[in-house]
Amino acid sequence: MSIWEKLGFGGYRGFSREAEQLLQQAVELAGSFGCSQADTGHLLLAMLQTDRGPAGRFLAGKNITEPAVRRRGPAQHLDRHAMAPDLRRTMDYALIGAQNAHVSRAEPEHLLCAMLEDDGCTAGLLLASMGVPLTEAV
Repeated sequence: MSIWEKLGFGGYRGFSREAEQLLQQAVELAGSFGCSQADTGHLLLAMLQTDRGPAGRFLAGKNITEPAVRRRGPAQHLDRHAMAPDLRRTMDYALIGAQNAHVSRAEPEHLLCAMLEDDGCTAGLLLASMGVPLTEAV
C-alpha cells in the first residue's frame, strides 16, 4: 500500500492547496483526452498550464512547453482517484520529499522533483527526451 493510500482517499491529504489543484487538474485533463487514468504526463501538462511557482519556472527555464507534451483522444469523465501507478508513485515520492525537507505539505515542486527522479514515469521519460536530466533538482 502506498503512503498516499494510507493517508486516505478523502482528499489529497499531505499536499498543499496548489499541489492538490494540480493533481485534480491532471485527472480532469486525462479525462478530457480520453484516457482511463491520469499519469505523470497529465500532471506535467497541468504544471505547464497553471503553475507559476518554482516548478513552473524550472520548466519554463528548460523551454518545456505545453504543446510538446499534449495528448488528444475522446473525452470521458474520470473519478478523482483514476490515477496510473506512475502518478501514485510520484505522489508517494513527493510526500517523502516534503517530509525530508521538514515541511508539512508537498508542494508542486515536490511533485516535479519526484518526476525528475523517476526514470520510469511518463513525464520523466518525456522530460528526458526533451533534454532535461532526470536527476536535476528544481
